[in-house]
Order: sequence, then structure tokens, then C-alpha cells
Amino acid sequence: MLVWKLEPALACGNVIVLKPAKQTPLTALFCASVIKEAGFPSGIANSVPVDIPVRTAHRAVFTHAGQGCFAASRVFVHSTLHDGFVSKTAELAKKRIVGDPFDSTTEQGP
Repeated sequence: MLVWKLEPALACGNVIVLKPAKQTPLTALFCASVIKEAGFPSGIANSVPVDIPVRTAHRAVFTHAGQGCFAASRVFVHSTLHDGFVSKTAELAKKRIVGDPFDSTTEQGP
């Protein structure tokens, strides 16, 4: 679906901003990298920062405190984004408030 929207916009000479869907953030980031690799001028295709995929992965890992029947603990990240992704992921995990589930500031119970 992403390409359906991009193709006519680019063909008409428009600048585009890609906002990845939270379910498939890497698709839009990959598409933006292909557009850049194809030689489009800088600024023609823009994507939002790595923060959105980091937050999405964080929610996937910590939702239900790991008590579900799946483990969203594997994340595929392009090598050029790896270091930033890992450091931002670690920051989010360190800030996560674990405590009394009846406390409104708690993000995850014990």
C-alpha cells in the first residue's frame, strides 16, 4: 500500500514524508533507503526518526509483562541503525517503572 501512495506523489514531483505504520515500521524505512539509493535528491523522501520503531518494539517486548503465549524479543534492525536502536531501547527499558500495579505511575507490576 505504501508504494501505491508514493508512486503518484513522486511521479508528479511532490516531496513525501513517510510515517511508518506501527505494525510494519521497517517497511517504510527500507522504502526510504531504496529511494535514496536510487539517486533521488536529498529531502525528496523523508522518514520519521528511529524513535517510532524503538517505541513499537519496546511495547511489543513489555506488553503483558512477558506473560503471553508469544515472545516479541527478536527485532531485525538494519546495521546502519543498530547502535542508535540499541541505545534508545536500553534508555526506554531503564526508565520503565516496575512496581505496585495499583500505583498509577507503575508501567509494569512485579
